[in-house]
Amino acid sequence: MTVQRATQAEIRLIEERLANPGPEESAGTLGLVIAEDFREIGSSGRMFDAQTVLGALGTVAQRAGRGTISLEEFRLQKVAPNVMLTTYVAKSAAGPGWRPPSIRSSLWCKRDGRWQVVFHQGTPLPAESKP
Repeated sequence: MTVQRATQAEIRLIEERLANPGPEESAGTLGLVIAEDFREIGSSGRMFDAQTVLGALGTVAQRAGRGTISLEEFRLQKVAPNVMLTTYVAKSAAGPGWRPPSIRSSLWCKRDGRWQVVFHQGTPLPAESKP
C-alpha cells in the first residue's frame, strides 16, 4: 500500500514535535495527537499511558539545554486504511541530555480527521551499534 507524501510529511512532523517538544507545547496541544488509549513501551522496558507521557513531555519541553533528537531512517508504512506504522532510529546530539540511540516504532490512527499516535515503542540499539 502506498503512502501519500503529504501524509508522510504530516506524521513525520508530529513525530519530531513529540521527540523534541518546544516550550510552546502543552498537554493540550500534544494531547490532540496522543490518543486517550495510548500505550508506550519505553526503551527502559517500562509501560506508560497517555497521561504519564503527556506529563513527561511537558517537563522535557520546559527544560533548558536539552539535546535535540534526530529521526534517522524514517519510514512510514500503511497498515490499513487510516492506520500507519512509523519506524526510525532516534539519535540525540552529544552533550547535556544525551541518550543512547534507539530504534522506535509508532502506530498512528486517523480519528476525527486528525492523526493520533496510539502505540509507541523504543528499543535500545545493541552495544556494538552505539557510537
